[in-house]
Amino acid sequence: MDNWNNDICKFVRAYAEHHFSDVKTNLISLAAVVLASRYYWWIDPTGATIILLYTMNTWKKTFFENLFALIGKTAPPEFLGKLTYLIWNHHEDIKKIDTVRAYTFGSDHFLSRLT
Repeated sequence: MDNWNNDICKFVRAYAEHHFSDVKTNLISLAAVVLASRYYWWIDPTGATIILLYTMNTWKKTFFENLFALIGKTAPPEFLGKLTYLIWNHHEDIKKIDTVRAYTFGSDHFLSRLT
C-alpha cells in the first residue's frame, strides 16, 4: 500500500509542478504584453525570451533528474541490504545467497538475477 501511495504522491507532485510552471509562464506573458502595449514594443519579445529560457532550463533539470532512473543505475546499498535480508528470511530452505543485483527501472527497481 505504501508503494501505491508513493506513486500517487509522485503524480500529484508532477501535476502541481506542471501547473505552477504554467502559472509562472502565463504571468510573465501577461506582464510582457501589458508592459509592451503601454511602454516599449520590445518588452513583449523579451518576455517571450525569458519564458523560452525558463522552459529550457526546467526541461533540462527534468531530463537530468530522470536520466539515471532510465539508464538502469544500480540500486542503492540500503535497498540491496533490505532486499538481501528479505530473501534470506523468506524461507528456511535458503542456505546461501551468492549475488543480489537490482537496477533502477523508472521510479522502481528491477531484480535482475539471484543465485
